Amino acid sequence: MQLSEDQYDQIIQNIAKKLKQARKERKLTVLELSSRSGVADNHISFIENGKRTKVSLKVYLKICAGLNISPKELLEDIDQFPPFDD
Repeated sequence: MQLSEDQYDQIIQNIAKKLKQARKERKLTVLELSSRSGVADNHISFIENGKRTKVSLKVYLKICAGLNISPKELLEDIDQFPPFDD
């Protein structure tokens, strides 16, 4: 099984959307999430807006902790995207 760049981009966009949605549901600004997570505000903004696509697991975990969400919640629907959807 191979993951193409287009497939990767779709998954990353989904993750970015979920992060932004979780932040807004908690009524947090990017600056507040930055303070809670220890991830720079511009880095969070770039991730949420799909301008940074090569993000380490450590950064995702820090953001999840700052949002008080499980990493599983962030990644739970990846199997709906190719090549994982079969």
